[in-house]
Amino acid sequence: MIALACKPEDELNSDNLAKSMGTNPAFIRKIMSKLAKAGLIETRRGKSGGASLSKSPKEISLKEIYLAVNAKDTFSGVKNSSTNCPINCSVQSILLKLSTQIERAHLLLLGRIKLSHLTKEIKNET
Repeated sequence: MIALACKPEDELNSDNLAKSMGTNPAFIRKIMSKLAKAGLIETRRGKSGGASLSKSPKEISLKEIYLAVNAKDTFSGVKNSSTNCPINCSVQSILLKLSTQIERAHLLLLGRIKLSHLTKEIKNET
């Protein structure tokens, strides 16, 4: 998303983005698909295809990006393995409450940061 925001005139495709990030194009396409489904980017297929932001970087929060790409609960995989232990029986609900509080704080912070804030930092360093 930062690359798309920093180079709005370029039609960046999954191959270009993958090379610059040191990953494979299939992984980038998977992420781009989620971002497109969330309405954050527009993609064009084909030889001259690529992606671009669907709105201004000032209008896109990190919360929107995070929610588009990450839909999993941090502690959702914790299971009670022993029903005889009172501590173990409580672990799931304790971690779920903690996870909920962390997620709320996390989303609140991400909601305050716009993509344009990050691009300003990158442009100042280059």
